Amino acid sequence: MRPTLFGSNVERLLSASNRKQKDLASFCEVSGATVSDWISGKTKEVEGRHLVRAAAFFEVDAGDLLNSEINPHETREQVVDYAPGPIRVNLNTVPVTGVIQSETTNEIDSQEGAGARVPASRAVFATNHLDAYALLILSDDLRPRFKPGESIVCSPNKSFEAGHEVVVKLRSGRRLVRVFDWRRNGLIQLSSVNELGARQTFVDDEVEIIHRIIGSVQADMHITD
Repeated sequence: MRPTLFGSNVERLLSASNRKQKDLASFCEVSGATVSDWISGKTKEVEGRHLVRAAAFFEVDAGDLLNSEINPHETREQVVDYAPGPIRVNLNTVPVTGVIQSETTNEIDSQEGAGARVPASRAVFATNHLDAYALLILSDDLRPRFKPGESIVCSPNKSFEAGHEVVVKLRSGRRLVRVFDWRRNGLIQLSSVNELGARQTFVDDEVEIIHRIIGSVQADMHITD
């Protein structure tokens, strides 16, 4: 598993500043395991709000933290006269194309469905996947993993494997938010994203698309069109 540029920067900056992963985790309001995943490369896409906080923690530009190899020694020299100011963040916005509002099946109303109430907004998220899209959560059914007001960000071209969260569209028209378990012998097994739902198995031909969920966006990280 290869570290991302972001993860390598985080590891170098932590080492140079003699601070611990738990310090960064506390500042960014994430778990220690999340920071470990950033550093190891297990997490390939960092959420925009976490990127902003990590940049503030290290007093560096968020865009540099994500996209450039940072020399910690040069960084320390540059921040001697550091003056707080706006943090420049190279973030993309992704369109909100549907809402998740079913209380029982996690089915999705999208722009393809008649009468769907799709908000005219975009979600701010750090990703290079230009075809990514977001789905606004209105249901309590995905707690504790996802909460109402959040959006999940999906990428049609991001690879996925067992354990990854996905959005699935069945040929019947149903859309589901699930965890991908496996695909073999013409069958696909999916699990619930929380502990309430049962596993489901579908025949390959029943499934039209499976898109990887690459992150989530808080309610205050949306821009109204």
